[in-house]
Amino acid sequence: KNWDLLWDWFASFLFSLIFTEDIETQVNGILGQSVTFRVKFSSPFDSISWTKVAGNKSEIIAVGTFKDPCGLLVPDSAYRKRVNSSKDCRELHLSHLKKEDAGRFTAGIIPPGAEKVDEPFDLQIFRKYPTHGSQFQASLLCPE
Repeated sequence: KNWDLLWDWFASFLFSLIFTEDIETQVNGILGQSVTFRVKFSSPFDSISWTKVAGNKSEIIAVGTFKDPCGLLVPDSAYRKRVNSSKDCRELHLSHLKKEDAGRFTAGIIPPGAEKVDEPFDLQIFRKYPTHGSQFQASLLCPE
């Protein structure tokens, strides 16, 4: 009987993972290096806003207008020299990663004549530690 309960819980958990629209994309970055957030939304859109959740508030780090090439406005000075976008606005590149960058980012996509669509990303930052092998030097990634 306990196995049946456990199985029911596990099945409902899997169902919620598969059919929940707001599943965040895991993005892994290495301290000091760069990451790219790519939206899955394939339809045309008017604009895209990139926000970072910091504590209880959400701050806009960049806003892109769908032109050729993408017009990107970065109002937050902490990101101004570290953020750029792909020509089609579907990718946001964040460079010189810091520990404070870890957390939730959201792409708020506004399609023409439709409601905003959010795509969440969970950024994890790792530190690269060198290890010594017999003939080569490898690296170990550890959470920051």
